[in-house]
Amino acid sequence: MEQSTVSMETQADTNAQPGAEGGNAAVQTPATGEYLYAESASRLLSTADVSNFQAQYPNSMFPGERSITQMIINEMYARHGYIFKDQALTDYFTQKSWYIPRTADMEEIYPVMNAVEQANVTLLRTYS
Repeated sequence: MEQSTVSMETQADTNAQPGAEGGNAAVQTPATGEYLYAESASRLLSTADVSNFQAQYPNSMFPGERSITQMIINEMYARHGYIFKDQALTDYFTQKSWYIPRTADMEEIYPVMNAVEQANVTLLRTYS
């Protein structure tokens, strides 16, 4: 699967909480949790999950007014050690205990993501 080189960072990364519309993605608030979507490597997102995330998290909650879909993608790359070019994203992920910067090459990360992560990235990109 070919990965786009367009970084989601240039556009202006628990407790199960079932969504009002039937989604059941693990969600934590950015202020209190380590992850936006803790199950990104083990559970496929549904469109209902994405709708619930969008309803719960306004863009104003994230660096650069990024959408929740962009931030979950960024989180997934950060979990694999992506080094962000955008200082606001670097600052955001540096606060996470699990973040270990490893590479600035986005193309290096996508192939090592498992099939669930790749499918989640693909779905989330349709919303960005």
